[in-house]
Amino acid sequence: STGITTAMNNNYIIRISGSTGDTTITKLPNIAAGNNGQVIILKGNSNTNTVTLQSETNLSGSKLKLDGGINFTLGLGDILQLYYDSVDGYWYEISRKNNL
Repeated sequence: STGITTAMNNNYIIRISGSTGDTTITKLPNIAAGNNGQVIILKGNSNTNTVTLQSETNLSGSKLKLDGGINFTLGLGDILQLYYDSVDGYWYEISRKNNL
């Protein structure tokens, strides 16, 4: 499934949902490279069209360093906050909130 593009990264808050049911992002990387120190917030928009982001631990090349190496599924109102480090090319999790 398509990842989060560079154009989408230009927004501080990115609202996302799958298009035809639950979606797991398999595109490498899951999120396009950002600017050094860039912070983004991903917010889920649907409980029936959720989006799962995969940690580097589970999908090599995802470029996501998620807490504990655990994937995160964004449902309605769920939030994942990340920052980008251009030195190593990874997005690092700052926080997550499962609002179910």
